[in-house]
Amino acid sequence: MVGLEMDTNTGMIAPQEAPACKRMLIALACGCVLVCQSARANGNAASCPLDEQNRIKPGYTWNVATAQLAIARCEAQPIAMVRRVSSGNWSKACTPPSQDLSSAASWTGCAPPPACTDEEQQIKRHNGQVRLEAWRRRCSGRKTTIPPDTDPVCSVPMRPIDTIVVHQTEAQQAFGPDELQKEHRDRGFDDIGYHYVIAKTRNGWRIFEARSEEIEGAHAGSGLNGGSIGIAIAGDYRTQSNPGKDPATLVPPPDAVMLLKSLVADVASRHQGITQIYGHGEHKMRGSGCDTDCPSVGVQQLVNAMRKQMF
Repeated sequence: MVGLEMDTNTGMIAPQEAPACKRMLIALACGCVLVCQSARANGNAASCPLDEQNRIKPGYTWNVATAQLAIARCEAQPIAMVRRVSSGNWSKACTPPSQDLSSAASWTGCAPPPACTDEEQQIKRHNGQVRLEAWRRRCSGRKTTIPPDTDPVCSVPMRPIDTIVVHQTEAQQAFGPDELQKEHRDRGFDDIGYHYVIAKTRNGWRIFEARSEEIEGAHAGSGLNGGSIGIAIAGDYRTQSNPGKDPATLVPPPDAVMLLKSLVADVASRHQGITQIYGHGEHKMRGSGCDTDCPSVGVQQLVNAMRKQMF
């Protein structure tokens, strides 16, 4: 494809043989959207589209394609983790206290369940596989009843970590780990399901420790959590939740995207066995044949960019 390019020395317009834009097809229920982002901005194809404060540089518009470019061209930064603290024993009646997460070095959550005994661990893993097989049958079109979760309330130790799974919370961007823990417990979880949450505060976006990496999560579906670190980015970037908005713009803001990249880089550097990163939907489809619109089309494109760049 022949495009046009300005010679920055002469100011003349001349043919340019390289592709004039980077194209990405975003599949929607009604068809496709073509996202076109100039492959050359400010005369430098290799430049990061963000400045040191993650502000968008002149000549760029923040959309899915620019966010992908940021993942490819902007350097990951050292992360500042907001650690989780808790005290006492697990209680079904616990509610996380109201707290300001904008500058605190830690957040206070309800205590996690105690560690499983060997017998309890065996029961939970067996029951998880039984439910997974039931979901596989249902998602293949066969009428199937999913067995209820009557598992012991205890924490299953993490298997060797080999996968990162990215989610969106489908809540407001300021919906932090304390509120997520309450929501998950209200839904019948023993604890918050994710290992990390990236959420907005009054002082900007931050990374929060949620469930310990030493404990198996509850984020991907029955039988699909073992060996995977669950990272959730706060917000809802689905088209059905944002009527009237251009699908190409449905992506977290620059600060959140760069925190996601930096966190993924940090986790991968500490667990050499990690070989892959998936969005929730593709991870669930691979394991059970079931589909989900998490983490949204736009966030999935960011996952694709990280997979290409970092794995």
